[in-house]
Amino acid sequence: MIEKAIVRELLPDGVLVECGGECASCRGCGHKKPERLLMVKNRSAFTLHPGDLVDIHISSAQAVSAAFLVLILPLLLFVPFYYASGRLFPAISEPLQVLAGFLGLTLGLLSNLIWKKALNQGPDILRITATHAP
Repeated sequence: MIEKAIVRELLPDGVLVECGGECASCRGCGHKKPERLLMVKNRSAFTLHPGDLVDIHISSAQAVSAAFLVLILPLLLFVPFYYASGRLFPAISEPLQVLAGFLGLTLGLLSNLIWKKALNQGPDILRITATHAP
């Protein structure tokens, strides 16, 4: 998926861009901020300036894997943690089993953060479509 964006700020770990109207309607990249600002990578090391119009690439595979990690994995971890706590500790009460399930849910959500940082995933700048003269 390719979206148009405007460079707002250059940061050491990426570029802060403002997405266009079509991007805000799909939210495929996972950003939920009302001001439509998104951190993207500049892996191609383009020379950018605030105000430049760029195309950003959001991989469909990354969007699907992010959805799995955020939505499915935590739920999948809830169930085994819930049942394993009952099997390992037969005298445990049901509220504590639910608490163990929530621990699995939390580990699933944390794994999303770790996985995203390890793979250095995220939208990337594909090309500069228009430059803003400083």
